Amino acid sequence: MKRYGINNDYFEPDKEHEHNYMLDTCIFNDLCDSSKSLSKLIQSIAYGFEYFYTNIQIREMQGMKDVGDDLIQVDWSGKEEKQEKFNNVISKLNVKKTGHMQVMSVKTSLADGSCHIIKDDQVEFVKKIRKSNMKHNEDMIIAESAIINGCILVTNDNSLYKKVKAEFPDKVINLEELANIIDAM
Repeated sequence: MKRYGINNDYFEPDKEHEHNYMLDTCIFNDLCDSSKSLSKLIQSIAYGFEYFYTNIQIREMQGMKDVGDDLIQVDWSGKEEKQEKFNNVISKLNVKKTGHMQVMSVKTSLADGSCHIIKDDQVEFVKKIRKSNMKHNEDMIIAESAIINGCILVTNDNSLYKKVKAEFPDKVINLEELANIIDAM
């Protein structure tokens, strides 16, 4: 698996691997709150399942706070227990960070070599996901990242699930469907 980024802390999933999964923020929340769900996914590691996330999920878990001048402050202040649970999930599942599309906003830009520019053939998909929720780009970015990186998006967000399913039927599942895949192994 290729590593990249200024700190070499991003991973490019092997797109030929059939068990690459991008975990949406709601899945991290579920895994932080349910040892049963986490145990199920831990079992999948033995079958070669790989899990991924982007900086977007971290920002959503931390809580993005607008501090003015088009800047967002992100930290774990007051959320130390949640941070500990999140780090536990990352560690137990060996979840790897991968890049996401470059967003032209001071609020979400990164200059660490992890972002990519969307390609022409991805523009329509990104527009469709974004159109239904103009104020919430994070879903669009996570879904696009899953697809471009050859991952299956795992989300319990019904709205996002339906949008991705309509365009890419084999590229999105919910946590229950993932558990069923694991059970069938």
